[in-house]
Amino acid sequence: MVREAASRESGFTLLETMISLSVVIPILLIIGATSSTASQSIETSSRAADVNTACRRMSQRLAKLIRPAKLSTVEVPAVTDDVTTLLATSVGEWISPTDLAWRPGLQFLSATGQFSMNAALSTTPRRIVFELDSGETDNDQDDDGDGLIDEGRVLLLQNGITLAILRDVEECTFMFDGRLLSMRLRIARRAADNRIYRSEVEQQFYLRNN
Repeated sequence: MVREAASRESGFTLLETMISLSVVIPILLIIGATSSTASQSIETSSRAADVNTACRRMSQRLAKLIRPAKLSTVEVPAVTDDVTTLLATSVGEWISPTDLAWRPGLQFLSATGQFSMNAALSTTPRRIVFELDSGETDNDQDDDGDGLIDEGRVLLLQNGITLAILRDVEECTFMFDGRLLSMRLRIARRAADNRIYRSEVEQQFYLRNN
């Protein structure tokens, strides 16, 4: 009897060990899966936050270029509806903006901040346009199979120079309501995990009257 008691006190039996493992292993698996899910969620949130930050910065960059624009000099590229309503003779023609209509570009003069003979000097015409990437058409579809929809870049044209100022853009449009200009920017980025992350920002500000 003494030997049997000593044997039991010396450790677990094989059966007891197997029973313990059958309980502990599922718990460890659940903890591991939960930790992995939490880690993925944090990583996803971080990537989404990075794209949101990039979109805000890009929008601020555009706003900085456009804010000094003189309202009386602003023109927008005509779209199909403008041709249908006889506001333009062809799509892409530069026309005066109409209220509450989104357009994929702006052309304007800006004040330089300098004066000459009591008159404010202006820059040469600046043109901001959204251009689709090669292989993409404006059809709300992923034509080139990269996961982005109608993506392209935003160009700044001035003094005969064309500069791509924004890339991975799915939308860059402008709408007027009197002096109030609304600017909408949507970007998309493919991360290392092959997921597409999107962000959209809309800003509003008033332009100068003259």
